Amino acid sequence: TGIGLAADCAARGDRCILPGEMGISNTTSSAAITAAILRLPPEEVTGRGANISDERLHHKVEIVRHALAINQPDPQDGIDVLAKVGGFELGCIAGIILGAAAHHILVVLDGANTTSAALIAHAIAPNCVHALLASHASLTEHSQPHALRHLGLTPLLRLDIRLSEAAGSSIALRMLELMLRAWAATDASSRCCAPFLLPPYRTLPSSSATGENTYDIPAPNRTVMDAAQYRLDNLAKPIHSLGFLEHIAVQLAGITGKIRLPSNSRAALCLLSGGEELPAERHAIISSMTAARDIDVYLLPAAIDRAERHAAVHAVAAGHPLLILGSMGSDAAAVRTALCAAAEGGALVLPGDAATDHIVREYCVISPALTHYVLHLLPEMITAEIDAPAGIVGILGLEIVRAALHIMNDMKTFTEAKVAVASDGAGAGR
Repeated sequence: TGIGLAADCAARGDRCILPGEMGISNTTSSAAITAAILRLPPEEVTGRGANISDERLHHKVEIVRHALAINQPDPQDGIDVLAKVGGFELGCIAGIILGAAAHHILVVLDGANTTSAALIAHAIAPNCVHALLASHASLTEHSQPHALRHLGLTPLLRLDIRLSEAAGSSIALRMLELMLRAWAATDASSRCCAPFLLPPYRTLPSSSATGENTYDIPAPNRTVMDAAQYRLDNLAKPIHSLGFLEHIAVQLAGITGKIRLPSNSRAALCLLSGGEELPAERHAIISSMTAARDIDVYLLPAAIDRAERHAAVHAVAAGHPLLILGSMGSDAAAVRTALCAAAEGGALVLPGDAATDHIVREYCVISPALTHYVLHLLPEMITAEIDAPAGIVGILGLEIVRAALHIMNDMKTFTEAKVAVASDGAGAGR
């Protein structure tokens, strides 16, 4: 079936497949598959799945141990392992991987279950690994890191997502689309780009622009944050299963005072110039990526003074609750001013490159109130080695934030979906 599905995708002209599954207790099968093929003890590969209790985790480990002892799967035979300790959905995904590889189609793996299916496919046809991309690392399902290591794959993201419904791979795919746009923009024929916007330089009539340490950073709204967390806890999913996405949603609620900030909220990139001209190729890359995601880009020249810079970034933040800070050799003082102005303006700040992130981290130690407004992407969430300057990492990371807004606005609670709540684990009785 899986091979046939991949063939159908190839016939349609599809170039990428995101396999996913919906199941109960199938991480038990994933643990058994990984233990069998890699010859590892059940304790080392079995995780909590949908946040089960300690008692059920112990029971899960024993089930894996019993399944291996009774069925004696052959580690050298992928079909034998699948037949004895696998499941229909994992077999289908393994077939999709084999079929996709045969048709030169990329497969973006999601969580532990799709990765265990990849182990099966790899045991059958080792060269299929060249068609695989790992989207995100699981922090709780212990089978996945062992499987990825065996396959020689490094995940792009670390989001602590505990679902296998293509939740993580869909984010990775959108980031991959932007990377391909950046690659295409390096073609000399595509470097005809409009100049970036210049924000207003009107000085704000406040003490914010008069002294280095007089910024007025409001505290996040804890009442709204609690309400946002309550909604997240009652969404029709295992509790806390969306990891960092849930933390971002709560952080945004506290900053904006809105439990459900609209998914299409405006985003901007503030690019701080150090005096040098932006290379044409880099300009083309940023223009292509931001145009694809409707991100406004503002260039702040080095010639403006601190008060003008503060006023400009504050004005941008007031109309863009999602703000990426990028620098082009700008000094630390310029980044600090922009960071404080963005926080005062009520925006979530994404340090958009390694240099900016380093400055922001150092300044947040001095001014801890700013930490509530900052979302660090490197290396907390984006684990791929992306050494991109001028806010490009922040453009990619904005896809993670958009996913967080999506779960708040588009997922239903147990009550709205009219389904029963969990009876075990952290979500019992919610």
